[in-house]
Amino acid sequence: MRNLLIFLAALLGTQGLFFGYAPLPCSLDGRMNAFLENKDDYEVLFVGSSLTQLQVIPSEIREESGIRSFNLGLNSARGHEMNQIIAKVLASQPAKLKAIVIEARPWYPARSDVRNEPYSPRMTWWHTPGETVSFLRTMRLRPDGPAAKEQVPLHLKAALARWANMGAGLAAFTQTCKGPPHEDGWTPLIKDNPSEKSEDKKQRLRARDRWVKNPRSADDYATFHALQRTRFEQYNLNAFDQRDRRLEAAGVQSVYLLAPTWKSYANDRALQSAGRMTRLIDFADPKSHPEFFAFENRRDKSHLNLEGSRLYSRAIANRLREFLGEEQPSG
Repeated sequence: MRNLLIFLAALLGTQGLFFGYAPLPCSLDGRMNAFLENKDDYEVLFVGSSLTQLQVIPSEIREESGIRSFNLGLNSARGHEMNQIIAKVLASQPAKLKAIVIEARPWYPARSDVRNEPYSPRMTWWHTPGETVSFLRTMRLRPDGPAAKEQVPLHLKAALARWANMGAGLAAFTQTCKGPPHEDGWTPLIKDNPSEKSEDKKQRLRARDRWVKNPRSADDYATFHALQRTRFEQYNLNAFDQRDRRLEAAGVQSVYLLAPTWKSYANDRALQSAGRMTRLIDFADPKSHPEFFAFENRRDKSHLNLEGSRLYSRAIANRLREFLGEEQPSG
């Protein structure tokens, strides 16, 4: 029995030495390394989902405002994963970083998570002990959420895989990251995805046509938002506040971003009214910002095309200049 206890203690100790290491997914790894190599050059960092990864262009921001920024957006990222991106950045202590622009995202996991492989780098890398506990608290806030019964065991497996180094071991054999990242982390949005099935493309374009070409779209959008019930259970408010306190302690501003897309931001605007998200860039209203909802600037219901992304990036730059210049932004 004694020998067994010694063996288990040695095993736990050995695993503990390596617990801090987990490979990043290919979609983040090269860009994170590029940021860390030049971390003292950047004043602003962007984190979020594909609405950030594909649409925020640092070169346009620099040209418009002179602000040097980096894009670490990640497709389908949610609050807890974004937390770990921010934690990794802050741990590197970038000398000039003034603000992190955080796309407003739910904390509850996406329904599509249940299709992910629990031992993949995308699932294992962010499941630190603290983040896993915080994630489980988020799940308790909304036990009736999408695919709730499948979500908890999936994420527990991912946490266990990280602890056992299974994710790292498997990634060493299965993950091959190809190609250098685009300058300053931005992932260019190709005009048409060559791997997209023709029928899927037709459906995407038809959806865009119905939404954007409808002259009542702005009114329909406003009505849609007005009918949304504010559900704070999509947010782990303790984790939200801890993240803001962590940024404040590092001397970095937290700036929140509402992207121009068809979704309800009722929760986010309510959070601002409640005293959170005090620095908010809000482009998610077609009446106030019709240029981002115009047909010629959209790729689909969710995303801008390249020209729309350029306009969007320049608009963000002007708002950032107001925040970093310690002026009070207007509207």
